[in-house]
Amino acid sequence: MGTAIKNFFSKIGKAISGFFRNRVLKAGVFKSKVKLLFMLFLCLLVIIGIILFVSMLGSIRRANSIQADNIIPDTNVEGDINIPIPSGTVFPTPEPSSELGTDGEMLEIGTPPGSVVILSGTETGDDQSQTNDGEDSQIHYSAVKKDVSWTQAQKAANNTRSGHLVTIKNRDELNSVIQCCNDAGIEYCWIGCHRDENGKYIWENNEDIDINSLNAWGYGEPSYVDQGEKEDYIMLWWMNGKWCLNDSCDDPYSQWPKDYGGKLGYIIEFER
Repeated sequence: MGTAIKNFFSKIGKAISGFFRNRVLKAGVFKSKVKLLFMLFLCLLVIIGIILFVSMLGSIRRANSIQADNIIPDTNVEGDINIPIPSGTVFPTPEPSSELGTDGEMLEIGTPPGSVVILSGTETGDDQSQTNDGEDSQIHYSAVKKDVSWTQAQKAANNTRSGHLVTIKNRDELNSVIQCCNDAGIEYCWIGCHRDENGKYIWENNEDIDINSLNAWGYGEPSYVDQGEKEDYIMLWWMNGKWCLNDSCDDPYSQWPKDYGGKLGYIIEFER
């Protein structure tokens, strides 16, 4: 009887021992598989990282190449070099006189006859006006430095006598407008061009001008949409050490006042 009980418990012990030994062996195989999968996952991450790094380097090189191609030369027709004005440069504004021109416009002391400080029908505020003649002797520019939307700039320009937001027909006129911006200390300058609902570029004087022929778009421009908002209004801006064209929403200052504040303006064109 005692021998039978002893044999019974011996068998139970062996069975239990065999069960746990099999579980340990299976667990070891499972751990080996997990380690193998983990190593394969790490290798995959390294490969993806290398691909992304190489792609990023290629994008940077392409961006630098395109940016170099889009640089607008700052040389006028006489060969003089117009040195770009660094950001933050403060330009003195002449005090306006109380003398009236022949058509009743307020003239500014120290500027050529016909230089208009925009007063009638517009807000003066902190407007700073600088003037310049274009390559065509019949064209006269007036720059207004003020934080306004494109629509506000258009209205102010149209409220002047025979003026409108500037149109740019060629590179010579482009360089003249850029010089006018430099003289006024403007870094973001509205021009007289926008896109209609069909995507067509419309100029304020209704001239048929191909804006792409200026070859002056900034890198990645025109972008048409930014952060879900349509960009149908065209400006010149000083970016990364050069002047270029950019499409924008109507009122970027209201969204990014720290970036645009004190740097916005527009150019009015008068045809004599």
